[in-house]
Amino acid sequence: MAVADKSVDGPWPQIIYGGVPADVDAYLDRGGNIERRGFNDHNPVLFAAYTDRWDIVLRLLNLGADPTVKDRRGIFLMKLTETSNVSRNSERGSQLAKVEEILRARGLLR
Repeated sequence: MAVADKSVDGPWPQIIYGGVPADVDAYLDRGGNIERRGFNDHNPVLFAAYTDRWDIVLRLLNLGADPTVKDRRGIFLMKLTETSNVSRNSERGSQLAKVEEILRARGLLR
């Protein structure tokens, strides 16, 4: 996927809304910044979590993204897992559960 890098968020919104985890890898392979901060000081992990793209959050965490970052308002990934509106019985709910498992294993979530 060819993505533009001109907005404050860079290509991350296009990648995340596109919903193809392989696009994350492709962008990072081309030198993309996994911790790039954009609007409201969101990094890609927070942006993906805000949009309930738990497949992308999972991919980013597995590639080494920092799960402890906070945005300008102090919102962090662990809070977003608690407030997500995805159905726990859906595919995205299953992906959210895997994100929560990672956070628990790292001592970031009870």
